[in-house]
Amino acid sequence: MENADLLFREIFENSKVGMAVLGKRGQILHCNPHFTEMLGYPEKEIKERALGTYLHHDFREEFNKKFQKIISGEEKYNKSQLKYVKNGGNSAWWLVNLALVFSRDFGKRFISAIIEDITEQIEEREKLKAEKENAEKSTRIKSDFLANMSHEIRTPIHTIMGMNDLLLETKLDEEQQEYAEQVRFSAEVLLSLINDILDFSKIEAGKLHLETIDFDLLSVVEESVDLVSLKAHKKGLEVALYLEPNIPVLLRGDPVRLRQIIVNLFNNAVKFTREGEVVVTVRLHEETDEHVILKFFVRDTGLGIPQDRVDKLFKAFSQVDASTTRKFGGTGLGLSISRNLTKMMNGQIGVESEYGKGSTFWFTVRLKKQDREGGIVAVPEEAAKAKVLVVDDNNTARSVLRKYLEECKCLVSEAENGHQALSMLREAADKGLAYDICFIDLLMPRMDGWQLASEINADKQINSTKLVLLSPAGKSGDEAKMKLLHWFDAYLNKPLKKRELFDCLKKLSLSESELEMVEETAPLEEIEEVEEETFKDQAILIAEDHEVNQQLFKTILESLGCTVRVANNGLEAVQAVEREHFSLIFMDVQMPELNGYEASIKIREMGIRTPIIAATASAVKGERERCLEAGMNDILVKPFKKKDVLPLLKKWIAPQQPSLALTGSNSGMVSQAPSSAEASHYIFDYKEAIETFMGNEEVVRNVLKAFLKKAEEQIPLMHQALSSKDFEKLRGEAHSMKGGAFNLSVNKLGEQSKWLEETARAKNEEESSRALEDLKAAFEEFRSMALKHIETL
Repeated sequence: MENADLLFREIFENSKVGMAVLGKRGQILHCNPHFTEMLGYPEKEIKERALGTYLHHDFREEFNKKFQKIISGEEKYNKSQLKYVKNGGNSAWWLVNLALVFSRDFGKRFISAIIEDITEQIEEREKLKAEKENAEKSTRIKSDFLANMSHEIRTPIHTIMGMNDLLLETKLDEEQQEYAEQVRFSAEVLLSLINDILDFSKIEAGKLHLETIDFDLLSVVEESVDLVSLKAHKKGLEVALYLEPNIPVLLRGDPVRLRQIIVNLFNNAVKFTREGEVVVTVRLHEETDEHVILKFFVRDTGLGIPQDRVDKLFKAFSQVDASTTRKFGGTGLGLSISRNLTKMMNGQIGVESEYGKGSTFWFTVRLKKQDREGGIVAVPEEAAKAKVLVVDDNNTARSVLRKYLEECKCLVSEAENGHQALSMLREAADKGLAYDICFIDLLMPRMDGWQLASEINADKQINSTKLVLLSPAGKSGDEAKMKLLHWFDAYLNKPLKKRELFDCLKKLSLSESELEMVEETAPLEEIEEVEEETFKDQAILIAEDHEVNQQLFKTILESLGCTVRVANNGLEAVQAVEREHFSLIFMDVQMPELNGYEASIKIREMGIRTPIIAATASAVKGERERCLEAGMNDILVKPFKKKDVLPLLKKWIAPQQPSLALTGSNSGMVSQAPSSAEASHYIFDYKEAIETFMGNEEVVRNVLKAFLKKAEEQIPLMHQALSSKDFEKLRGEAHSMKGGAFNLSVNKLGEQSKWLEETARAKNEEESSRALEDLKAAFEEFRSMALKHIETL
């Protein structure tokens, strides 16, 4: 025992941490030399003084609580970080460990205190914390600066693009056209670079947040591919898109950022592929009751990537080599941004590549399922066992279409050129097993789609087969519009869209009435030139403080027949709507005096319901929600062009219907109503309908009967869908009515159906209810006119 006592004394005396024995009042009974050294007092001055007296006054209460828990037996051990005061007044930090000790020799309880000076660690931690806060502050300042600068840079770029777009609509010679196209291309590249830098800055600052909203996967993927497919087709590349069966499409997540990843990878594939194809595939990787993990593939036949350079691809500002940057351009941020976005979506990203043969980029994302049925794209049962021939010189395009058709249980054959197709069609007809449908690619060597269709239509043995034209976007031209009505039963853009293909199959498989034939031609809407309806005498208010943007708005709107008023700030805008009535207001959100949000709130408080369109280039999260909360109806994102403005006018103003006088004291202008002839043609243009059906008036009357019958059935279904808040059903019925109405030149009903489709897509119950009432009124107007023509039979 004596040896053990000596050993413990040696440890106590020579330890490099402070040790002390405390009494029940916290007084120091014994302490080691290192403890006295820490305090800077001699041992005789320390003994019998309470340990708490050496602590900074801010920490004494905390120590006393800890001490009482030990002395009362509530705790056997505890520790705390405490600031103490040395001899001379300097403060430092202790880590104090207290424990209850019972001495058998003295029959008493003591408190052992093991005290470590942690001043250096605390100071280092505080230093790191301060450096971290300074770095974060610097990053925030940089991010805010870039966000503000991007807004300032976007404004002149938007103006350049808008004015150049108007220039391209004028008569230019070949050289001028080339210069203007180059200006547009350069402006789009510059805008893309600015967006990449802004996104990267937000990711660095931790300010990029993902939304969680309902979306349709099929629409997001198809829209993403559409954004780049025209560019691919101009390079002569084949583009294919395939979504495997049984993938839930009604999901929750951030569709904007998902689209950004797809576009980044698809755009890179197109950029680095000189010839061949780019294929986008979506697979179901994993599925639970609440979530799905999807895996996306973007395969190209491009340059490929050397294995020793694959690792640097996903690093910021990195490309395969310097020559890549010089030749193809870009910041090298796209893949880095995509990597961060997939990580935020609980996914991964990678690449498999063989130099000189092409690459396959892939990524996964984890998404929630929506809490409603109908998540799988419905297969058209009507198409089961239909005999279908696919004619396309591209093996991948044939393979994708075959997979979709076999998903519909069609009996599929393939031909890789027109001559082979004719042989197969004639051979099948000879055996009494004629093909029901033939899908024909427009662009094929030796015999293109037009020539093949001409041969089929001229051969009575096989011309009963229904023909569907497959054409790359932008490749059909005026020739397609002329020949489509004569030779083809339907038209589909490439790359094929799954839902459009299935709808097409369903319609081609039905034969009950000519109505289905009308609806079959609905795809024609996609290739018709957009007719720019004049909005004569429609008064539009532009609230915009930037003079160049004011001029751009005026140029676009006046070319469409609008009467334009300009307010230089929000206050002037509020004063303007007090004086006169406007059909529509374009409201810049950032203006002096009174910003767009505040101005909109004041306008709504005045009881004025004129549609307000927010004009904004802001990249801030929640911008749309903020605009809608302020009472605005829609958003126009800068930079914009004439093609972006026109749909908003069509959506919120009835075309060719001048503004009527506003009742009440605020109305300062009176406009004339359209003539009765113009109004009746807008409701239903019978002559135009006859021209559409190649002058066959009897067919038009029969189709009118069928359309009236179906519309009378659809309107109650729309009411039921609205009552049950089944907006997808409501949108589908409105979309169906819209196609039939426009094909029959029932223009007003078509526009009202289109408005209802938009409000249903936005899941806006109040606007949908109003739109449905307007649709019913438009239908009754059309019905009374249609019956007059039907009764003349």
